[in-house]
Amino acid sequence: ALKHLKVLQTLDLSHNRIESVPSDAAFLSMPHLWRLQLNGNRIRNITVGLFDKLESLQILDLSSNAIQQVERGAFDANKLLRAVRLDDNQLTSMDSLFQNLGELIWLNMSANRIVEFDYAMVPRNLHWLDISHNGISELGNYFDLTEIRLGVLDASFNALKQLGPRSIPDSIQTVLVNDNQINQVVPYTFFKKTMLSKVDLTVNDLKSIDQNALRLSSDVKSLPDFFLGGNPIECDCEMVWFKSINSVN
Repeated sequence: ALKHLKVLQTLDLSHNRIESVPSDAAFLSMPHLWRLQLNGNRIRNITVGLFDKLESLQILDLSSNAIQQVERGAFDANKLLRAVRLDDNQLTSMDSLFQNLGELIWLNMSANRIVEFDYAMVPRNLHWLDISHNGISELGNYFDLTEIRLGVLDASFNALKQLGPRSIPDSIQTVLVNDNQINQVVPYTFFKKTMLSKVDLTVNDLKSIDQNALRLSSDVKSLPDFFLGGNPIECDCEMVWFKSINSVN
C-alpha cells in the first residue's frame, strides 16, 4: 500500500497492534521520510539496520511500546535525527545508542527501567533530556566532559542520592531532580552554571544544606529559582542562613 509513495515525508502508524517491524517494510525505504511515528504499539525490539535506509529521518517516536532492547548502533546510520522518543517502554540500558548522533537535540527516555546513566551516553549537542521515572542512582560523568551543551535536564523520580559539580553540565538552564533520595548537595555544585534559571530539589532527603552548595558565580545571567520544599530540613545553628535566603537586602 505504501511502496509507491516515494516522496512521502511523514507517516503516523501510532496506536495500532504492531508487534514487530519487518526489515522489508516499504516505509523503511522512503528516502524523503523525515517523521515516523510508531508510538502506542506492541513493538518489543529494535534491531541494527532497521532504519538504515531512512536517510532523511529527523523525528522518531517509539514511545509507549513494549520495547525491551534496542541493539547497539541501531540509529547510527540516521545522522539527521534531531528528536527521539523511547519513553514508556521496558529498556534497561541506553548505552551505545545515541553517542554518534551529532544532530540530536531532544531525547526522551523516561518511564523505562534504566539504572545507569553517564553523560558519555548522549551526544554533546543534546539540549533537552528526560530520564525521569527510572531507577538511576547517579548522574555519572566518568570522563569529566565539559563540552556538553545540555540546557534542560529532567531526572526526577529516580534514586539519586547526591549532586555535585560533575553531576550537572555547566550549560544547564533547568534542572529537575525532585522526588529522588538526595541527601547531599556538594559545595559549589552550581557555581559554574552561569545560565541556570531553575533547580527543583523538592521531595528529597535533605536534612541540611551547606551554604556553599547553592553559591553562584558573579557571572550568573540572573538569579535562578531554587525549590526545596518537601525535604526534612533540620533547623539548627548551621542552618540559620537558610531562613533569610530569599530576603532582599
